Amino acid sequence: METEQNQNWAHIAALYIGGAVSLPVIMAGYTLAKQYGLLAALLSIILGNIFLLIPGLIISHIGIKLRIPTVSVAAKLFGQKGLALFSLVMLIIMTGWSALQLDFMSSLLKNLLNNFGLFCPQIIIISALGILLTLCTQRGLKVMGILAGILTPILVIILIAALYKTQVSQILQCAIPSLNSIIIGIPLIISATIALIVDLPTYVRTLPTFKETTKLLLLTLLVGMPLVQGIGGLLACSPSPTLINNLMSGNIIWSFLITLCFILSGLIANMANIYSAAISLEATAPRISLQKYILITGALVILITSISPVEHFTFTLELIGTVTSGLGALMICWFFTGMRTVPLFISIVSLLVGCSLGILNLTGLFTITQDALIDTALVSGILYTLGALLTKTKNKTQENTNG
Repeated sequence: METEQNQNWAHIAALYIGGAVSLPVIMAGYTLAKQYGLLAALLSIILGNIFLLIPGLIISHIGIKLRIPTVSVAAKLFGQKGLALFSLVMLIIMTGWSALQLDFMSSLLKNLLNNFGLFCPQIIIISALGILLTLCTQRGLKVMGILAGILTPILVIILIAALYKTQVSQILQCAIPSLNSIIIGIPLIISATIALIVDLPTYVRTLPTFKETTKLLLLTLLVGMPLVQGIGGLLACSPSPTLINNLMSGNIIWSFLITLCFILSGLIANMANIYSAAISLEATAPRISLQKYILITGALVILITSISPVEHFTFTLELIGTVTSGLGALMICWFFTGMRTVPLFISIVSLLVGCSLGILNLTGLFTITQDALIDTALVSGILYTLGALLTKTKNKTQENTNG
């Protein structure tokens, strides 16, 4: 795979926004609008993306300052011995997200084939799309950016065209939402985007200055993501029972365009996800080539997709977001504590305890703040910061004693 140098921030933004024109991201807005109303969903979308600006700016600053990918940041955070844990976490995050997308893509293609009177088992469709995705990923990051730059405007136009299928009367009859309904929706919006935030160093390290990174985040989080998620909320005003039924209702030509749109957008997003997971695995065991790790990751995505994670969409997305928030919290706390190396057990315990509490929150067994992402980030961050400060104090004491 070619080395990426001097990437244009607009290409990376196109990669992010093009990947956002995907059913899981749209589904986040759609789900919130169905449950809490359109206005509540739109406010949750805006607030959730604004919230992500803060960790996004901090984590991207790490990438610009150190000029290293996320996996190398993890090597400094966890140490070389703990890098396997980071690779496992990244593998869970990226393959889980990719499996959600691939599940949606295969469902759309199956529905399209049914419209033509053709029947094909979904596992075959999943395998075919997964193989295509894996082969495309092997072409490299630069190719992804160029492809995204070409396809993103087309995807957005097709998606906006879908809004003509909504009922304007239902949009105008939005009830004023309660504060609670707005707050409840924010974690789902954060979960839909947080993986991109944590993996920012992998992409922004090739940008010349922090100014370009800021442009990238502003365009992605204040324009691209809210637009796509907001369209999902607007599509919820349709009487169709599910998002896929909504999108696929119409003539054969429309169904074909919609299917093509989301297969292309899914390829763009999942290429970046598989690439990131493979990069992490390669750093752990470099004896195996990146190309082979891409194949391994692609096969794992196909396997996970076969169990249909979309059937538990909200839980799956928030579980991915919970694990990601713990990792992001550690990166930010590592940065603010001086980017010093701490004993491996501090990083591991901080992450595992934080993620465990977040999962307990998701399953309804225990909570601190009523929100799984905040529970995970808060506990992981506090434990890591305390451990880093104690390590610093211990090292100073030893230096004074030796001196």
